[in-house]
Amino acid sequence: MRRILRHRPSSAMVIACLALSIALGGTASAAVLITGKQVKDGSIAGRDVKNASLGKNKLSATALSSLTGERGPAGPQSPKGDPGQQGPQGPKGDTGLNVAGTRRVPNQDDFSCNGDVVVGTLPVSVPSSSRIWTYAHGAILNENSGATEAGLWLRLRDAGNTETLAVSVASWDGELEALTVSTLDTGGLMLEGSNSAASATYTAAPGSYLLQLVVKSQSGTCGQTYKPSFGSNQGSAMGFMLVGP
Repeated sequence: MRRILRHRPSSAMVIACLALSIALGGTASAAVLITGKQVKDGSIAGRDVKNASLGKNKLSATALSSLTGERGPAGPQSPKGDPGQQGPQGPKGDTGLNVAGTRRVPNQDDFSCNGDVVVGTLPVSVPSSSRIWTYAHGAILNENSGATEAGLWLRLRDAGNTETLAVSVASWDGELEALTVSTLDTGGLMLEGSNSAASATYTAAPGSYLLQLVVKSQSGTCGQTYKPSFGSNQGSAMGFMLVGP
């Protein structure tokens, strides 16, 4: 009859068996981990998620909008900044044409009959081509001169006073009596040439000119005994204005 031998397992054997059991159990646990596909939508609550573990790209638009707080109050105004640097100087502009001049014309006693008599002169400087608008007024006193007609007009002469370049429309008074006072005025755009009957508007080239006020008493027995006079109470005047080409 066989005898059954009884042996106790050694300590080393016990530890080896225990280690093997733990290793086999861990592998089995890893095999049953839950994946994302197995999680039902809406089943995980906020308390189940670790703080700061999700980025914005993992959140829905609705969730992102709920994270926006109310607009805060406006901050204090910042101090005024330093002024900027001065910009470059712009190009020089064209010379303007609002050039004008005027002059009071003094009285003149006993002027000659039957000829053009200059009673006032005004220099004109034209910076660029321009038409010239003019005006003048004055009175001719017949003074028993025997004249039957009295006239007044303006003329534009070259700077050397050698040639008439343009004139205004003449103003005339006729059928004069012995003591008639003819109040006359003239003006408008200067006309080409020396004839006041001209109709073409004169355009002055850049340069210097003389604007002259001319009077004339004529016909009848003018000047045989007495001569006419120009002006009354120093109230005569003449002027001009450049109005462009």
